[in-house]
Amino acid sequence: IGKTGVGKSSFIEALSGKDSHGHEAVVCTGTIDYFKVNLNGQASCILDTPGFDDNRPNMTDEEIMRQIFYKLSNTFDGTKLIKGLIYMHDISQTRIGGLASRHFQLFEKLCGHQNYGQVVLATTKWLRSPSWDEEQRELQRESELRNRYWKNMIDLGSHVERWDGTEASARGIL
Repeated sequence: IGKTGVGKSSFIEALSGKDSHGHEAVVCTGTIDYFKVNLNGQASCILDTPGFDDNRPNMTDEEIMRQIFYKLSNTFDGTKLIKGLIYMHDISQTRIGGLASRHFQLFEKLCGHQNYGQVVLATTKWLRSPSWDEEQRELQRESELRNRYWKNMIDLGSHVERWDGTEASARGIL
């Protein structure tokens, strides 16, 4: 779960080896889609969700959360287990403004504080070969996320991970 363009579909592609949406410069995920992946010898299912801050008509952040909640509650009825949720944030975003903070608050409500231990807060789009200044800016943003926006969830058991765009990194997050 996360803002449009943060890398949710790319994360799933890295895990599944399938190109789920292509690499277009437009919003790709309009519905909640399932992808089967093998995790440590177990068949698992990963959901790809529409992103927050979507530019399509009638697709508000609240509507996206309603769709996610509806899909989760109707799919995982006791016969299947939700192992966890991943919230993804683009570390290259220079400002963490009110909208990003609001998206995260919606995510917190979806999870419920009693489930924060099953949540991974993942940062994406780290530069592969940053200059010293670029690296310091990324580290400063990560520190701001950890100490301000994500502090409550981290204190209640959520884990912070970096996704570097690779399959190995994606599997490590799961």
